[in-house]
Amino acid sequence: MIKKYLNIKSLYLLIIFLFAIPSVIHIINSGFILESESYFHFFINNSELKDNSILNAIIYAGFFISLFLIYFIFLKKRNKIFKNIKEIVVLIVIAAVLFGIILPITSSDVFSYATTGEIQSRYGANPYYDKIIDIKNTNDTSNNEILNAITIWDNQLVIYGPLWSLICSIVTFLSFSKVSVALILFKVFAILVHIANVILIYKITKKKFWAIFYGLNPYILFETISNVHNDIYLVFFTLLALYFFINKKRLVVALFFLACATCIKYLTVLLVPILLIYYYRKETIGKRVIKCIKSGLLFAFFVILMYLIYLRNIEMIFYVFIQQTKYRESILTLLYVFFNKIDCKEYFSIATRTISLLCIVAYVIYIFKLLFTKEIKFRKIMSDWNVIVLLFIVAYISNLCVWYFVWLFAAVAWQNSRNARIAMYLPLIYEMLISYYFYLSVENASKTYCFSFISILILLIILFAKGEFKIESKKIKKI
Repeated sequence: MIKKYLNIKSLYLLIIFLFAIPSVIHIINSGFILESESYFHFFINNSELKDNSILNAIIYAGFFISLFLIYFIFLKKRNKIFKNIKEIVVLIVIAAVLFGIILPITSSDVFSYATTGEIQSRYGANPYYDKIIDIKNTNDTSNNEILNAITIWDNQLVIYGPLWSLICSIVTFLSFSKVSVALILFKVFAILVHIANVILIYKITKKKFWAIFYGLNPYILFETISNVHNDIYLVFFTLLALYFFINKKRLVVALFFLACATCIKYLTVLLVPILLIYYYRKETIGKRVIKCIKSGLLFAFFVILMYLIYLRNIEMIFYVFIQQTKYRESILTLLYVFFNKIDCKEYFSIATRTISLLCIVAYVIYIFKLLFTKEIKFRKIMSDWNVIVLLFIVAYISNLCVWYFVWLFAAVAWQNSRNARIAMYLPLIYEMLISYYFYLSVENASKTYCFSFISILILLIILFAKGEFKIESKKIKKI
């Protein structure tokens, strides 16, 4: 029996290793950097084969389906496969290192991070006011590997929070303007943060299930370590905040880490009122409001301190909303296409503003309702939080990216069975849609609206599904 489960762990690692082979071959043959034109036909790019795109789609989907099937076995048989948390962490470390070998084959955002850091650490630029193209025009950057690796962000200012820009600056400073070194460092940091997240989840919950649920999830490993998306840092600081909030009862420290998460990506600011209302739940309504405002001002102070590193004028604060001017793979994309086809572009602006206003109003109503609730359970508000995050992703964001669903895992350990199941299956569904991009090839990838239709389906499930999808079975203990 032990040998059987040992073989399952070995098979999981073997599949990841096979997934990494094309990256290893590419590194040997072409150097370290995967150029943008290689996306979506990375595995097989042979001009003599007519079905390159089909084979690439099958290979990509096959890897994820295989890994998720084994991942489900890990969850169901966790007590037989893993004797203790140490065995889980060891497997997670090995899997993370193997995923670290895989080049960023479906996203090139990491090179944006590198260029953001490079113009700061080497040229003393402010990425919120100075574009890459400005630095290139005023400096000799012909020998700078990072700035000349991939240049699709030349005309764009930074859209992330100041803490992320600072992290990028540190990483690129240590890379000495070598793009390969920068990529390795970003991956090493991502691996370390991933392991830290697993440890935090276990310390908070004391359950192997949730450590496996997050740590061995192929989607998490691929998007945060292979593709090196910075959303893993948002999860890290949110988990730190929740750890100090729940385990240590340290509100000020928790608010500081929530500010750190907000200064990676602004989403976490929506969690602050929820946690403050819970913290002061035993106070009278009047005192609760006053104390929430005072603590909210302390949180704002931490955020402002970080923004002061780069701040020149108030406009910088609004740069985080630049993504809302882009439309891709979201419900709003379908509206954009629809209003363009009927030649009523002016109504599209009205529609998007209405949707944004409805999202804001719904959130404010929820906060007011929570404020006047006498008995508040932490698990309930964390479950509500994940619904808010999911609605925010599928209904509000105009430029929906697959890796945004990583945000759901910051509070996954407190979810009811329905939310946990959604967080488990959503990534698999969306990675299967990415395999469709492999089939289309990068030239036609932007012409598919599958993501938009799936987003609508998710929205309907959240709003109208009755009861809860049961993640438990006879073989899985109740979460």
